[in-house]
This record gives sequence, C-alpha cells and structure tokens, in this order.
Amino acid sequence: MRWIPHKVVAGTPYDTPILGYRTNTANTLRLWRAEAPESFDFAVFNRGDYYGAVTQKVVSENLSKILYPNDEQIQGKELRLEQQFFFHILLAAGHVAHPEGAEDSLERFTKSSQCS
Repeated sequence: MRWIPHKVVAGTPYDTPILGYRTNTANTLRLWRAEAPESFDFAVFNRGDYYGAVTQKVVSENLSKILYPNDEQIQGKELRLEQQFFFHILLAAGHVAHPEGAEDSLERFTKSSQCS
C-alpha cells in the first residue's frame, strides 16, 4: 500500500521587522504564505476549464489568506484543521532545521514541546 497525498502545499516564509517602541530594537516576525506547487494547470485550461486551471492555486492560498474562518459549517472546520496542521508542520520543520543554539538538538526540542 502506498500513501498518496490529497493535497500538496508549499510554505514560503517571509520575515517582517517589528520595531520596538522607544527603543533601538527591531525583532523579526516570521510569517508564512501557503502556495501551490503548480499555480496554473495547462492541461485543464486546454480542456476549456479556465477557472479549474487555477483552482489548486486558490485553494492552497486560502490556508494563509483567511485566518480564523467561521467554523460553524463543515467547510470552516476543515479549513481550520488544515491551517493548524500547515502552520504546526512549518513551525516544527523550522525548529529542526534551524535550532536556536549549537547545544539544541531534536531531543531537547521534543522535551520542550511536550505538554505538561
């Protein structure tokens, strides 16, 4: 049996400087943009489905464009769950790829992220 993902979304980081009030300090806030691996499907476009050619792009970008969706409907619940998964995976991947200091390790990260 082989797992085939239902949806593939790329996370692109962008850093925003946040200036301190009455200080000479600027901190960096890392935000994430969800993007489709393929923004335009030529095969679908050539079949005459012009809106369908960009559906994957629109659906993927909704992960980071629409925050805190109304979750009274099932679609809102699904979007919120996808957002939580998307942002948590990116956060975890960032901690593993770029630990805070040289003494940090995957073991230390897993210990600090466990709920007490």
